[in-house]
Amino acid sequence: MQQTASGDPELDVNEFITFFKGSSHNYGYIYTTEISEDLYRQVTYHSIYSFTAPQLTFRLRQTFDDRNYVEPKGPGAKRRTIATASPYDFHGLVEPNVDWQQIHTIEGAALNDATFNGKITEEDIKFTGRAKVFNNSLLSTRPHKKRALPEANYKEESPILEDPVFKEIAQEKTKANIRVFASAKALAAISVVNRSVCPFELIFKKDGINLWVYQRTEESPAIFESSFETITIPVNQRRDDTREEFLRNLVEASNIAAQFQAAANSGDGPTFTLGDDLEHPGDDDDSKPYLYRRLVLDNVEFIIRAEIDCLRDPLQPGERPSIAICRTFNNLPTSLRQVSYATDLEKARSSLLLAEVKDNSNIFAKWVAIGRFMDCQQIFLGFVERKVSTNKQQHVLLASERQAYGRGASIITLPEASMMGQIYQVFQKMIASDDGIYHFQRDSTHRVVKIFKEVKDKVKLDEE
Repeated sequence: MQQTASGDPELDVNEFITFFKGSSHNYGYIYTTEISEDLYRQVTYHSIYSFTAPQLTFRLRQTFDDRNYVEPKGPGAKRRTIATASPYDFHGLVEPNVDWQQIHTIEGAALNDATFNGKITEEDIKFTGRAKVFNNSLLSTRPHKKRALPEANYKEESPILEDPVFKEIAQEKTKANIRVFASAKALAAISVVNRSVCPFELIFKKDGINLWVYQRTEESPAIFESSFETITIPVNQRRDDTREEFLRNLVEASNIAAQFQAAANSGDGPTFTLGDDLEHPGDDDDSKPYLYRRLVLDNVEFIIRAEIDCLRDPLQPGERPSIAICRTFNNLPTSLRQVSYATDLEKARSSLLLAEVKDNSNIFAKWVAIGRFMDCQQIFLGFVERKVSTNKQQHVLLASERQAYGRGASIITLPEASMMGQIYQVFQKMIASDDGIYHFQRDSTHRVVKIFKEVKDKVKLDEE
């Protein structure tokens, strides 16, 4: 293996990978020799993108009807194969404690194949708080008419273990073999865990048939917004400091989402009462709108709490609130990609959306999953960048648009059976487990999920 001018090894995939033609004219790959652990980590998320010009044209036009798309020309137009890999090395980011006992492992293949095709029973349990209709003036925002977003910071959700509605339901009888209490964000992270690149940890607390899911730290990749998690770069490109850059952006991306949500509720329209105000421990806003839902998959019952960002339409008497979620794609300064949002949003927004979904496919899948768990029909998307490149607090909205839930699921190719299959598979394994504290970890180096049980009380949990 050759070295670059800086002394680092130059990664030549042809030295240890053989490509083969797969289905649909795409290419797969196999390892042809043993490689070191460090080298394996570099190519863990290796992916091959291969399209003929007609295939790529059809895919773009079928999804977005992009009339601005230019046909590829020249010698490389017939077949372009680009070997790319994740720029991040998250080795060691999430590690089990030496006192924990590993009780379950779910391999990547099992995660990918997980499906649930049985009967799904679901119902709204309770709406609380007050909400406003999305400020539709945001939809007219254009790059040449930037809109400053209001100042707002991400606020940690009220502790799951102290939720008054959850406490009440936990005392009720159920026919299920296990009853899971979780926020929509945490459950979404589990439902698309096979798409994640960044490892994360969630904690399970089991008490009889009841199991609570929550995060150990405030800045958890499981529930925080992210930017460029699934971006890929040429396999021989340097990746210095990309891990730290990604982790630093978690807080800013979450703050931007809070700012966009504040802007969505800034219109002059009326505020609608969805239900009684409810005091949540750790949250000083009793009128904050929440939705509690019950989802039953065979013998597994989920009680889900979801924050309502806004409404799509005014509340009508006797009708279910048209709840919506608000999220953002963020053009944060990064060494991995140089994209001018302003130019692309004006000339080829659909192509930009395709690129954003590719580079942020895991977080986009989480948004779709959250929408499914809430029975939400609308996702409002904002395209945001910093007002000044060096200021992490102030941001401007360049454009926004609405996406129906079904279209979002189609763009990301996320079948409902897959989402439900992931969570069903995980919590089926917990039915026979003893009471106690468990740690659900997405492995740091491989697409594997592991569940550990605490056997010694050495870990201080924030929510106990």
